[in-house]
Amino acid sequence: MCLKIPMLQGLVKIHQVKKPKNEKPKKVKQQVSEKAKSGSELSMTRKCCHSRVYHKALKAALLAGQTKADAKDLARKAGKKFYEEFDVSYCKADA
Repeated sequence: MCLKIPMLQGLVKIHQVKKPKNEKPKKVKQQVSEKAKSGSELSMTRKCCHSRVYHKALKAALLAGQTKADAKDLARKAGKKFYEEFDVSYCKADA
């Protein structure tokens, strides 16, 4: 290992940062609430919903054995279909 070279050992000691002894390391845990798991706290913007539809279709196509290119094409079609349905139901034009 290169740390056995005396010249490099000195460099390693220079760049080491000393931590205070009384400071405990922080552990970060991702906690997902039950509401977020059920979908009630998810953002319902057009962009976020499209992303969820796209990725759900992509994952389903890949699990069904489609090639990556074919799965992306199917996911794009699902996203376009979502945009059409979203625009009709939420963005009704006054005619």
